[in-house]
Amino acid sequence: MRALPEHRLVDRLLRSRLWIWVLGALLGGIVAMQVSLLKLNSGISRAVTTATTLERQNAGLEAAIARLSTTDRVKAGALTLNMLMPPAGDVSYLGPRPEDPARAVRRMQPPSEEAAALLANDGIVPGSLADATVLAPAVAPAATTTTTTTTTGITLAGEG
Repeated sequence: MRALPEHRLVDRLLRSRLWIWVLGALLGGIVAMQVSLLKLNSGISRAVTTATTLERQNAGLEAAIARLSTTDRVKAGALTLNMLMPPAGDVSYLGPRPEDPARAVRRMQPPSEEAAALLANDGIVPGSLADATVLAPAVAPAATTTTTTTTTGITLAGEG
């Protein structure tokens, strides 16, 4: 190792123009490495900023949930609707009775026209904001295929 700086090949390399190219390539590698580190640091900085913003928003939402779900607020809302809080230990659950299924069948009736229209519109109230944003097509709709069954049982398909 001690004789390496005095070796004929090293001396020839240092005195030639090849040394300039080797040094340029090494400096170019250092510059490329520094640029990649700068890109990495800027990405980390953006991620930290995003995380901080999300944490701040999450804290605000948690505070809003805590404020909206306080017992006093729920009690005040119930009182405005003329509801009363039952005494402690006075809450019980109903169990099924033998006549409940027959009674349920007797009380069943077809849905109203409003309910049928709501079901036909995938549960979205026609004319609402959700109707305009969710159901608005992003691209032109594709051709639909309709199927018709005749009284003879033959199925016809066509483009609509």
